[in-house]
Amino acid sequence: LMKAGCTEAQGYWMGRPMPLHASLAYLKSGKRWPGSPIGLLHIVQLDHLQWRRNFMEQVIAALYAPPNQRGTFQNEIKLSPRHGPLGFAHYGPGGAFEGLPGYDALEKPQEELHALSRQIVMALEKGAPRHEITWLLRRMTLKSGMVLNLLQETELDPLLLMGATAD
Repeated sequence: LMKAGCTEAQGYWMGRPMPLHASLAYLKSGKRWPGSPIGLLHIVQLDHLQWRRNFMEQVIAALYAPPNQRGTFQNEIKLSPRHGPLGFAHYGPGGAFEGLPGYDALEKPQEELHALSRQIVMALEKGAPRHEITWLLRRMTLKSGMVLNLLQETELDPLLLMGATAD
């Protein structure tokens, strides 16, 4: 789990069971395990691909639905840059990566990616022609590739920093 970027743990290895007040105090202390930053970035990449696949499946299903049902997009997919898998890492535990060039460059393309996903949903709801939605999907695909590229570049940032501190 640590290699996958997990920074939280529980169980007897951490300590004996505690009363509620002691557990809450422990949680508030903010203690974290040293999860692998590269593991976390890899998981974020996989989660991003899964998010994109789910989104694409719903868009394609909506495109081929009868015209009177095209606006019934099942919006269970997070369309906010702060609430999707990448947002969780970017604004949550991934905050440890702030200051790394590739990581800091993620915010704008991530916001643009989610803005495009919202545009696609709105286009579906208004009954836009397929060629318009396809054009938006192509733009979203390019932005998704940019996000993945930045995540992969960010994997190198901790290595570069570790190398700089070892000198």
